[in-house]
Amino acid sequence: MIFRLLGSRISGLLLLAFLVTGCVGQTSLVAPELEAAGVRLESVGLLQQQFLVTLRVYNPNTVPLPIKHIDYKFDLGGSRLAQGESAVAFSIPSHESKEFDLRMRTDLLSSARSLQKWLSGSPEDIDYELSGSVKVDIPFVKPFPFEQKGKIPLTLAQ
Repeated sequence: MIFRLLGSRISGLLLLAFLVTGCVGQTSLVAPELEAAGVRLESVGLLQQQFLVTLRVYNPNTVPLPIKHIDYKFDLGGSRLAQGESAVAFSIPSHESKEFDLRMRTDLLSSARSLQKWLSGSPEDIDYELSGSVKVDIPFVKPFPFEQKGKIPLTLAQ
């Protein structure tokens, strides 16, 4: 009697595990695409600068993606501008994109040379590199890594 009860529980758990694994396998999600859409230098102080970086996230999937958080590293002009984790949680509808802003601060020592070059030069596009991972709020789905390189215009706050 005990073995029959134990056997039916184990069978039930195995069936549940198979169903969950099967459902996860059918949800073949594609990684969202991230790119920097704009960088604005908001303030320049004696010891720190503040930038507002606009990121664009595109969902190539046929289902909405609930973004839980984004871990990122952002290099601008060959220098590490910032790294961290976004505090925003949002959902992106299927085949649509959404923009959000990240406020980043740097200290004068780490960005002095790049900042001088940006402020003294002509207003041209700056090389950037954005990397990290996107965590979605879907059970059993691992974070999606991303890496994006390109050029982006730097604007100064008015």
